[in-house]
Amino acid sequence: MKNNGNTQKETTIFPINIANNVLIYETKIDSSFAIGNLILDTLKNNPKTSIGLSIGNMFKDIFTFIATNKNNAKVSFANAKIFLMTEFVNSNDSELTLFNWFQKNFLTQIDTMAKNTFVISSEKSNNSTNLDIIDFKKTLVKHAPIDIELLHLGTNGSIAFNEPSNDSSTINNLTGISILSSSSINELSSYLETKSCPKKVLTMGTLEVINAKKIIIPAYGAIMIAPLVKLLTANKYDPNWPITALIYAQSDVKIYLDKTTYDLLLQALKK
Repeated sequence: MKNNGNTQKETTIFPINIANNVLIYETKIDSSFAIGNLILDTLKNNPKTSIGLSIGNMFKDIFTFIATNKNNAKVSFANAKIFLMTEFVNSNDSELTLFNWFQKNFLTQIDTMAKNTFVISSEKSNNSTNLDIIDFKKTLVKHAPIDIELLHLGTNGSIAFNEPSNDSSTINNLTGISILSSSSINELSSYLETKSCPKKVLTMGTLEVINAKKIIIPAYGAIMIAPLVKLLTANKYDPNWPITALIYAQSDVKIYLDKTTYDLLLQALKK
C-alpha cells in the first residue's frame, strides 16, 4: 500500500497507557454494552456522526446491543455516515464479501441509508455505496476526521488489516491494497465461517485510521496480549507492529478489556 506522498509528523507522541486509555469490565458482554451505549449517546448528540466499522466477531455483541436499544434510546442512523473500513479485492465469490457480513450482522438491523454507507471497491460502480480507492479517499477527506471508529486489532498487531512490515513509511499509508498475513486470513475465515478467503483486501490506511476523533478497540483473550503489550510499551512506531502507530494519534483512544484479559495483560507487563 503506497503512501502517495503524504507524511505523518512523528514529533509528538501521545503514549498509550492503562491509566488513561484502558477500560476494564467484568465480562466481554459488559464491555460490549458499554461500547454500544457510547455509540448510541454519540449519535443522540450528533445524528450526523461518521462511524468507521471493522469486521470481527468481537463487534457482534456491540451491534446486537445497538440494534436492540436504538429505538428506546430514540436514535436514528438515517443521517449517520458509515465507513466500512475493509473489503476484499475482486472476490470470485459474490457472496463472500465483508459488506455481506456487515449486512447480516448490523446494517439490516438499523435504519442507515445506502447513500450514507461507503464501501471500498476494486473498480468504479454506478452503485453510490461502492467507491473505488480514489473516490473512497475523497469521501474520507470530505467527512474527516471520522467521529468514532471501531478498530479491529489483529493478533499480529495489524490494525484494520494494515499488516506488519519492515517499512517504517507504512505509518503514512492511505487507502489501498493490503496483502493479508496468514494469521489475518485465518481470522477473516473464522469471522466469515469459511475454510478460506481472498489473500488481498482494500482497506483504510494507517494514517487515515489514526486520524479518527475517537478510536475504540475491544480486545479479549490471551491472543490479544502480545499486541497490547507492544502498544502500551511503545515509544516509537514499529512497522512490525502496526498498532504502535496509535501513539501518534491525537485522538481519544480507548481499549476495552474484560477482567480476565486485563489480569493477563498485567502479568505480561510485569515480565
